[in-house]
Amino acid sequence: MARGVENNLEGLQIFVAVAEAGGFTAAAERLGMTKANVSLQVGRLESQLGATLFTRTTRRVKLTEAGQALYLDAQPALAALRDALLQAGHGAAELSGVLRLTAPVSHMAESVAPAATQFLRQHPKLQLELHASDHMVDLVASGMDLAIRLGTLRDSSLRALKLGTPGATSRLPAPPTTNRRGAWAALAAEMIERTPLTK
Repeated sequence: MARGVENNLEGLQIFVAVAEAGGFTAAAERLGMTKANVSLQVGRLESQLGATLFTRTTRRVKLTEAGQALYLDAQPALAALRDALLQAGHGAAELSGVLRLTAPVSHMAESVAPAATQFLRQHPKLQLELHASDHMVDLVASGMDLAIRLGTLRDSSLRALKLGTPGATSRLPAPPTTNRRGAWAALAAEMIERTPLTK
């Protein structure tokens, strides 16, 4: 591989745009760039590859054999990359995966389960594991993402949200390194809105 070409994704995108637009001017308009900059980027890519990608005349721009081969390889790869980025962006906005929650036995059936049922209706790609326990478990060691507990939060490395005051403070702690923070916040909001722990 020619030196530096592995880092020239922008140049590759511009090359594909020129090939598809049929010229530097049309590609520049499509990309919102100046014609000079488009020409510079393609020239830089050609230098890095050690190959001429276009035959340039005053009337037209035509792919060389090397340019045609590069286009046939690069175009599907760039399209797949765009699709992957779009999919990742869509997935970030939609809750999915498994969320593990623990709560005291007395609150699980009365408050947590009804809120969780409603929450899952709104987020069908999310799976929820409910664990009823009156023991203060280590959330990180046990793989829990959320915990509803009565009393004072002892571990300051956890994030907590007060849900109500049924005689004692109810909090919703979660490990700070969880990669399901979006689900954490959404479920917390849902529980606050629909089942505030007040008696």
